[in-house]
Amino acid sequence: QIWRGAKSGDNRFVPLFFGYFVIPFRNETTFSNDTSGLPDWQKEQEYPRNEEEAFSAPKATCFFDREAISAMFKECREPIREKGRVRIYKEHVSDRKYVFAIDPSEGRDDPCAGVIADWQTEEDVSCFGGKMSLDEQAKIAYELYQEYNEPYIAVERNAGGLTLVEKLINMGVKNWYYCHKDKPGWWTQTSNRPVMLNEL
Repeated sequence: QIWRGAKSGDNRFVPLFFGYFVIPFRNETTFSNDTSGLPDWQKEQEYPRNEEEAFSAPKATCFFDREAISAMFKECREPIREKGRVRIYKEHVSDRKYVFAIDPSEGRDDPCAGVIADWQTEEDVSCFGGKMSLDEQAKIAYELYQEYNEPYIAVERNAGGLTLVEKLINMGVKNWYYCHKDKPGWWTQTSNRPVMLNEL
């Protein structure tokens, strides 16, 4: 693929991108004719007009509004400090309450993610993520749990998450969200996944 926006590498080749309109006679009218009746994903896949359409996930296959996500990225800020896989956006305050949500993984194919938010303002104050073992996830989560005043913690119980829950309990984590009276953490299943996604 030839892409204009990239920088030249050590091999001194400069990538270039040629979109739909690179051919002189093409315009919005020919684009409409050429793509008439095609679904959005196929238009972007086979007739990309710019680099964004060519290299990003098709709009039709993305659950969330991509334009809204792009707008949110503009509001993102850099962490005030990082330590390993942890990013700190606001230091803990001794009299504040926090919540801690963790989407664990078994560390092989997909990354885990954990976010701590201020209970009152709902502002994210710290996070961690990446492909790592459950032992490393437990170590990081427990350290953040201690640092942020033992926040109300919710770990997804699916798959390896149950193992992470057990590890954290053994390490001394006590302030749990319970999906059932004897089951700390939450289940993601067909009945609640659509609700969570739609609320997001």
